[in-house]
Amino acid sequence: MAITTEHREDGVPQVSDEDDVRRVIRDRHIEFLFAQFVDMHGKPSAKLVPAHHIDDL
Repeated sequence: MAITTEHREDGVPQVSDEDDVRRVIRDRHIEFLFAQFVDMHGKPSAKLVPAHHIDDL
């Protein structure tokens, strides 16, 4: 899971740890996450993952 402490140009802070990620998902009623990855052949891939499966990412 990528975690950052950066702030966007509009001043909105990015999440800084896994607890913040879970809080944002819960507070904004996010149902799906967009998981991006590179497969073993180097091909970029992505898929939608239900938010309640965040621990499996």
